[in-house]
Amino acid sequence: MWDKTTIHSREFAVLVAMFTLGSAILLIPTTIIQEALQDGWISAIIGVCGSLVLVLIYCGLIRLYPNMNLFHLNEQILGNWMGKGLSFFFLLFFAISSAAILRDVGDFITTQILPGTPIEVVHICFLAIMIYAARLGIVVIARTALMMFPVVISLYVLITLLVSPNIEFENLLPVYSEGWMPIYKGMLPFLAFPFAQLIIILMFIPNIMNHERVPKAFLCGTLISGIMLAMVVGFTLLVLGPQEAQRSIYSSYTLAKHVSIGNFLERIEATTATIWFFTVFIKLSVFFHGTCFGIAQLFKLNDLKITTLPVAVIIYSFSLGMAPNIVYWTTTVMAAWTPLALTFGLFIPLGLLVIALIRRMFSKKTSKQSPV
Repeated sequence: MWDKTTIHSREFAVLVAMFTLGSAILLIPTTIIQEALQDGWISAIIGVCGSLVLVLIYCGLIRLYPNMNLFHLNEQILGNWMGKGLSFFFLLFFAISSAAILRDVGDFITTQILPGTPIEVVHICFLAIMIYAARLGIVVIARTALMMFPVVISLYVLITLLVSPNIEFENLLPVYSEGWMPIYKGMLPFLAFPFAQLIIILMFIPNIMNHERVPKAFLCGTLISGIMLAMVVGFTLLVLGPQEAQRSIYSSYTLAKHVSIGNFLERIEATTATIWFFTVFIKLSVFFHGTCFGIAQLFKLNDLKITTLPVAVIIYSFSLGMAPNIVYWTTTVMAAWTPLALTFGLFIPLGLLVIALIRRMFSKKTSKQSPV
């Protein structure tokens, strides 16, 4: 059941970056701008700083338990029964996250790329790929991310250069017009949506080579993706302005439509879609594989592969049942996602770290007081 092959630190950093970009590169600009308006770029910068603090919490757990994944870590800190109970809730979170990402894929393709296509067809096609990826293992997923990364960076730089002539700095004014509260509200979904989901990466820590390099690679991948997302938010504001940006569900996709050079090079939004397809494939693959792996570990199954088809059916059902349409999804479900993601991605890991440090402190005191 356990994958004994290893991931190099460079592959791990790229995996973190691609995972974080995921569906966020399309959805997060609108989410932030709806809350913070023209101050959304400030929310994004603060969110990047917060994401590094979040990853430092994860790194603290990794340093204390370098050879354990998240589920083993739960049992080590909380005990067998409480640890398994918490792992079960993490498993539910992973499954819900997988379904949410799959729903994002279906909604985007059926509204922007292939209008009129049944969303069920899109979901089934993507799940077939996820089953194949999960059976190949996390190492293959990480190496696929490494292969895709240069393409993603190249297309990202291309779009950035092409939209630059349309920048209007007046779109960022007035700065700090509504105070700190809108900026704070804009920062929370930025922290919760892409970065708090990184908790699933802790499921694969034993697969990483050179554990002493894990924190640096983790922080590096998070910082790269954070800067890229913050720049997307900034360029969306500079080109579209807060009013147009908040009216579009996929504002970064709309951003690429504004490219026009000599009435020749126009409508290059397909490049944005390509970046999104590559990154969301990695993100969904990691979540799907992590869900299957967690089930196999929690219920002590001998082979992870037997879980892939049942998990695919569950995620397919979840993704269709979450919301009746895209409007309900973006206005209601997404609003509930921030507290859910922060609970599992921030508060619970922080609690585990505090408990682990307290237990270690008391164990040291006990060992000093015991007679030789």
